[in-house]
Amino acid sequence: MENTIFRLNSKGKLVLLDNTLEYYNSANGNKGKSINLDEIVSIINEIGKNEIKLCFKKKNKVKKCEITFDNEEECDRFFNCFDKDMFNNISYQKTEYNLTQKEALQSPLSLLGNIILLLACIYGAMFISEFALATRGSARIPVILLAIIKVFNWIGIEKILIVFGIITFFLLINGIKRFKNPPKARRIEFYNALINS
Repeated sequence: MENTIFRLNSKGKLVLLDNTLEYYNSANGNKGKSINLDEIVSIINEIGKNEIKLCFKKKNKVKKCEITFDNEEECDRFFNCFDKDMFNNISYQKTEYNLTQKEALQSPLSLLGNIILLLACIYGAMFISEFALATRGSARIPVILLAIIKVFNWIGIEKILIVFGIITFFLLINGIKRFKNPPKARRIEFYNALINS
């Protein structure tokens, strides 16, 4: 295949070689991401837009990247390069929708996970506030929240959604029991701390 150059809206360029796809940054001319053609799984282009969604495999994991071209014609020119028998291992399609079928199925689950995470955060904030007031240590709240944020960044939020869901379920059950019948000594201590704060 002859080397083909495509213009990007960032004034950079995308070069299609014999077996690789390479990105060049116009700011310094250095080569950026390089993807082997045999790693590409699918190319999706939403009709009327000058961008594509590229899915490729790296170390047995499917990764996604979005490429925005200088104009729609440039996008079509790139898209049509893969409409050949030699690329029959690549799934390419034009769609009127922004979500693929797989993503559409995952979206409700992702929404549910975000709702569960929000509930867990709210309940966690309530628990931290109650603990801080009961121990007169409200200054500890920013430190605790900072530690939580660092753990999120280290583990990855996607991996702990399920764990948060399970924790939230048991915390809510425990919270309902505590609300109906809280320990007398702790209730008095909490109310005293609340009045004196």
